[in-house]
Amino acid sequence: MQLIIAFDGGPVEYARDGAHRKVARPEECAICGKSGGMRPHGYYPRWVTVPGPIMRLLIQIRRFLCCLCRRTTSMLPEVYG
Repeated sequence: MQLIIAFDGGPVEYARDGAHRKVARPEECAICGKSGGMRPHGYYPRWVTVPGPIMRLLIQIRRFLCCLCRRTTSMLPEVYG
């Protein structure tokens, strides 16, 4: 499952500021709907295209694991360029 989270800034700021390390844990699992079971589960890289001069940028996506249903949720930033 992927959830879109708000981020005030563009992809360059997201990568530069290490915003992936500041992503808050979801209160409840988006899959099973239970609360209290979400645990940090690392990061994975994802390429984004930056507007203007065509440039690709690698950002890190935060993941969480639900200890109750054993499914992961990725928190994709809604970035503006």
